[in-house]
Amino acid sequence: MQYRPAGPSMDIKLISGDLEEIHLPHFLCLGGSQSSLKDAVEVLHKQDSGVFIEKCELSRFHARLVKPSFSPIGLFYSFIARLFTGKIHADVQVYLSSTSPLTSRLYLSPLSSELSKLIEVQEGENKGQRLFKPRPVRPLQMYEYYALKADCGTVGEPYPEELDLRDSSEIAPNFFVVHIREAVNFKMELLSSVDKRKVWQTYILSSECFWNNLQQGNDGPYNAKEFLSKHQADLIQRVKNVIQLADKMRSNKLINGEDYQNIRVAPTDQEKMRRVFDVLESCGAEGRKTFFNILHELRPELVTELARSPP
Repeated sequence: MQYRPAGPSMDIKLISGDLEEIHLPHFLCLGGSQSSLKDAVEVLHKQDSGVFIEKCELSRFHARLVKPSFSPIGLFYSFIARLFTGKIHADVQVYLSSTSPLTSRLYLSPLSSELSKLIEVQEGENKGQRLFKPRPVRPLQMYEYYALKADCGTVGEPYPEELDLRDSSEIAPNFFVVHIREAVNFKMELLSSVDKRKVWQTYILSSECFWNNLQQGNDGPYNAKEFLSKHQADLIQRVKNVIQLADKMRSNKLINGEDYQNIRVAPTDQEKMRRVFDVLESCGAEGRKTFFNILHELRPELVTELARSPP
């Protein structure tokens, strides 16, 4: 049909009530004069009887359908734009792996929660740790190629040489790989392949790579046991939503049902964390490493701040 995706696909089911409106997210950039683009955007519906499209009202971040006439049970939506080659809101995600040499993976994709979930699942299998960095400030050109430049002691050039910015709704986007000899302060830049213009940059500090030694075990200069012992008091006072932490611990078999309930019934977050540390006493080195990884996943900013504190 010569249409291209401009947002995530959705399976929406109405359990009760009347369906008045649906607001579907998109990643198109509608800054400046985009009246022709708004006219080209439509919503695709997939039903048992076939596929059809419908006009919609387009706002900066959503497409609005008023009183949809289709059945609200088990529908599949694909928000699309005809022959769209304009600019979009993009996302850049950086992950590090605890390998030697240090491996950095950089993903470039449209700004989409669905794509972020796919990346998160893929990196979870690779045991990658995300470094939260700002997204590009300005929109980027869809289907254009971009090159990565890394200002550090790399082992070879970043690979691949270029990536194109495109939508991928079923598999995680492709990524750049950079191998670094050791954890140092360095800068990464994305350059447009058309005019070599810098479209994004970030700085990565060596201190942000500290967890590399934590995941290596007790051979590194700073292991998980030492981190948790040194910062136990700070973690007890500053970790919030401890139930989420306990849920992760239970799914990773660090605690049993009785320990889980004992943590849940504690009256405050501080008391909940004290009971978490009581359980960790019998978890061993591997259990503490697993707990640290969970803590870093849920509160990366707090863990990084504590790791940077003076010895």
